Amino acid sequence: MRHAGRRRRLHLLKYASGTQVPNPPEPDKFIGEPLTAAQAEEKCASWGLRLFSPRTQQHLRAAVTAASAAEFAPVNVTGDYTPGVAADSDAAGYLSIMGIYPVTPGLSCESKPLNSEDCPQWAAKPDPQDPDFVMPYWVTDKIFLKEPGTTNCAGCSLYFNWNLDVQPPVLTGYEAINLNGKGWASPHFLCEVGDKLGPPEG
Repeated sequence: MRHAGRRRRLHLLKYASGTQVPNPPEPDKFIGEPLTAAQAEEKCASWGLRLFSPRTQQHLRAAVTAASAAEFAPVNVTGDYTPGVAADSDAAGYLSIMGIYPVTPGLSCESKPLNSEDCPQWAAKPDPQDPDFVMPYWVTDKIFLKEPGTTNCAGCSLYFNWNLDVQPPVLTGYEAINLNGKGWASPHFLCEVGDKLGPPEG
């Protein structure tokens, strides 16, 4: 792997898509606006970032920790939210969509673990600075029956489901949902620096 010899650091940003609504005398309310993976990629790109896609088990674990951290506040396209606005979410929100897409829409690796070794029918978005380099990705080494399914679409994210009753939260499944060619949408997601692989293994 090209980056294996580098010391790696995690570079993430929490994004909360929505509107602040006045709610005097209480703090403003947050009304979420779900975005598809394609729209999330555009928002992340406004900072020179990309929608998060885990490269390794350790990378995903670090993202779960960041998504769950209340002290790590979310932003929107204009900057920080007003203090006191409940715009934050959790791992189930920030990691319900990720930047892993079907290579050929309509094809998949049903009942195979979702990682680049077991499921090459799905892939992380190539780095625009190195488009020929196939990025590794890793979501799980477990099998979820019939998933990822074939009801997928170009540039669409799976819906990732998390159990928040345990800590750290655990992935309990994922589902290919077409939704008129748009895939799953979420008002919360993580942006990342695309050439970072997360914390070193070992």
